[in-house]
Amino acid sequence: MSIKIVSLEIESFRGISLPRKIDFIKNGRSCSSLIVGDNGSGKSSIIDAIELVTRRMVPHKINIPNKFINKGVKIKMMLSDNSVSVYELEISEGGKPIFVSTKHFTKIPFIIRRKDISQFWNTQDGKKRKIFSGRTRISGDILIGLSESITKTFLDLTTLKNEISKIWLLTGEETEKLSFSITLENNNKVYPEQILSEANLDMLAFIIHIELIKKAVEAGQAPVLVLDDVFQSIDSGIRLKIVEHIIKNLRDWQIIITVHDRLWKEQLCELFKMNNIDLVVYEIKRWDSKNGPIIYFDSMNLYEALKENIDKWDINEIISNASILLEKICFELSWRLEIAVVKKKDDQYTLGDLWPGIYEELKKTNLNDISTEIDKMLNLREKSIEFARVILRLSDNTYCKDCGHWIRNIKYDNKCIGKSCRCGTLNLFEKKYLDGITKRIVK
Repeated sequence: MSIKIVSLEIESFRGISLPRKIDFIKNGRSCSSLIVGDNGSGKSSIIDAIELVTRRMVPHKINIPNKFINKGVKIKMMLSDNSVSVYELEISEGGKPIFVSTKHFTKIPFIIRRKDISQFWNTQDGKKRKIFSGRTRISGDILIGLSESITKTFLDLTTLKNEISKIWLLTGEETEKLSFSITLENNNKVYPEQILSEANLDMLAFIIHIELIKKAVEAGQAPVLVLDDVFQSIDSGIRLKIVEHIIKNLRDWQIIITVHDRLWKEQLCELFKMNNIDLVVYEIKRWDSKNGPIIYFDSMNLYEALKENIDKWDINEIISNASILLEKICFELSWRLEIAVVKKKDDQYTLGDLWPGIYEELKKTNLNDISTEIDKMLNLREKSIEFARVILRLSDNTYCKDCGHWIRNIKYDNKCIGKSCRCGTLNLFEKKYLDGITKRIVK
């Protein structure tokens, strides 16, 4: 049985103050996951916690405890074989960490970060080994046949398949050094940096990481791959090829990806869905020093949570979750309905920035009553349970549970005539066009 991550619990670690739990489960079994959040929201703290509890190492050790609260660090990971990995550190001076870890992740680091790709070719050959091995030495078994697998994958994805014959992995004595060379079809030998574009160098660096991890999995490591916002600086065409390759060739693996680009998030969700691979999506919102980030399931799980809050009459949770759900709806609709907003640094938009444009679009349609009701309630200092109910109604009319897509603008004769989800279950025609559209359809 392949070992995968079932759940992760974190408390007082880096940017995560209060206890937070993430379940990597869908349909009763471990699955891949997409974690979405703005820069600085806490995505990397989650990934660092995974690395610390599995490999007993983490970047920037001095920042392990959360500096905003006076509590000890606790990290607990449950695996699919029911084994548990634990890291605990008391805040007392000189306190030593308590580790309880498995041996499922010890051969090769399975986490790829942005700097691992962007700095790869600037790293000295004598230090490249440390990127892959950390404290341990790379086993010679893992390196066997690596040149062939790297060459095959690169030639499958690149446009240079007619120019390159083979990519060579060169190792120093006792594998202390790692370097690479390329044999061209004309038998000339060159270094990758001499002939490859920046985009192709990024692709090759990515492939080298993935092929090494694949070899480690063949040698017994758990089939888990973590990509921490690694695609941000990679050419869009290259990153799409890489993800398609991963989905096609690592179908049975657990892939955990963090992103901050919402359009890229949509593309990833679509790729996993098209390939019938289970994916659980988490959103990270509203980080503050006292509580850390709020981590919640993507929109429909928040929708269900709000319904449960209403059933239990939990007023504080009702208003809080209703506001978060409305914020989520506004963000999802803001670019699909092509609203105009004033550009902000790092694209950090609030509900106050997005709602006016959303309201202007929705009130043109048969959602005028719902959107007007919300607009009035937003100006009230004390919001009631009715506020939550109308937010649920808005969600019902803007997110389609049948196709799993939000409404977006639809155009006729180059004019926006309404909004619709992908499958057409939700159709919100603008009133001024409705009669004309009906007549044309009848004809």
